[in-house]
Amino acid sequence: MGTKISFRILVIGLLISPPAFAEVVQRDGTFSANFLRLPTNATVLAMQQADSDWLNPLTMVSINPARLIRLKGIAGQFSYANMFDLIDSHNLSFGYRINKKNALGANIFYLNTKIPLTDERGAGLDTFNYTDIATEIVYAYRFLPTAAFGLSTKFLLENIYQQTSNGLAVSAGLYTDLGPDNGYLSFAVRNAGFMFNQSSSLPLDLYLNWTKSVSYLSLSLAINEKIEQINSRLPDAVAALIFRPIEIIDGYFSCRYSPENSSFNEAWASGIKIKIHSLNINYGFSPHSLGARQIVTLSWIW
Repeated sequence: MGTKISFRILVIGLLISPPAFAEVVQRDGTFSANFLRLPTNATVLAMQQADSDWLNPLTMVSINPARLIRLKGIAGQFSYANMFDLIDSHNLSFGYRINKKNALGANIFYLNTKIPLTDERGAGLDTFNYTDIATEIVYAYRFLPTAAFGLSTKFLLENIYQQTSNGLAVSAGLYTDLGPDNGYLSFAVRNAGFMFNQSSSLPLDLYLNWTKSVSYLSLSLAINEKIEQINSRLPDAVAALIFRPIEIIDGYFSCRYSPENSSFNEAWASGIKIKIHSLNINYGFSPHSLGARQIVTLSWIW
């Protein structure tokens, strides 16, 4: 067990916006939810840190499916998250690197929350359950010794106020190792899809990341732009300090910066990860005016 301390500074794009989804509006007898209907493990973990090498590659798949090629064998992961004291989510993931060039993965996600129902004027009408179930299949292929391509397909089932909708989304990514002196580059087009019953497109993410490590210092820069129909948003940024007081324990502290209002908001987070042989235990916590956000993740690699 070593006692060397390593520091990593990351400036990364946060994958989700503040909780504007906690509302359903009734118009002409129909219901619509302002909610990102692509629940993935990364959606919840993004409040902590997004693109960090010390995370299980299964976690990184939801950011860029090409990262699945980094697996060294068989891996599994289970996560439980609670956000704002009203959202519970469960995630189960598996991954298998078949050989040096091919890897497969699968992901099942379940989310449940109670959402206030309002009319067009904002008056409260009722409170009811909102449920999302997503299954994902991931494939990664290394087409060069230092580069890989990844593709994932998500099938969605959404239930809002006893109205059910189905959806389909596709993500694609590239990952390339630029060498020990230049780090690595990662690009992904995430969540291109639509909901069948509602004839509506899903929010699209464009994600670009570059990371370089020098000794015990790692700098990561990322751009993440969320495109909703014809409206685009400036990316959010997260600065995280990750330290390693001993080999089996990692910790981090991160805070989020929003270019939209040119100020730091309350989305800061802290957490710790403990490694016991092939088992990783991660706990993250982030306060918010609507309630605390916390997540517990168990992951293992054979």
